[in-house]
Amino acid sequence: MAENTQNEGVKNFMSDIRYKLMLRAQAELEMTQSVVDGDNPWGCTAAELTSWKAYRKAWCDLARSDLSGVSIVMQNDMMLGGIDIPEVPDGWDFIVRAEDDLPPVLTRTNIDGYDPDSEIQESQTQDQSGVA
Repeated sequence: MAENTQNEGVKNFMSDIRYKLMLRAQAELEMTQSVVDGDNPWGCTAAELTSWKAYRKAWCDLARSDLSGVSIVMQNDMMLGGIDIPEVPDGWDFIVRAEDDLPPVLTRTNIDGYDPDSEIQESQTQDQSGVA
């Protein structure tokens, strides 16, 4: 059984870089779990499932990788440089909102309303959003 060092006044330790990688890898696993669930709710093909499993494994490998070439940078979302971010499988994308700090949404790129070329989207009106 693992020793609980928190109760003894000793802090668990992990470098800032490793922590950022682990945090991101865990977030990627959580965001993609429904894609690889056994009931296949998104109707993925066998090839898509294989690609998603490879994507998820690549994040875990990155989180456990050698850190000698990784550095802290302030110009990107992870604040890390020197890493190769795994590619999202073909036909899928994460959508993020530029405003309102909404979390990323994983979607197929052929879904109605997906527009990767649109940099600025006007806010929907109440009628367009379906919210009354």
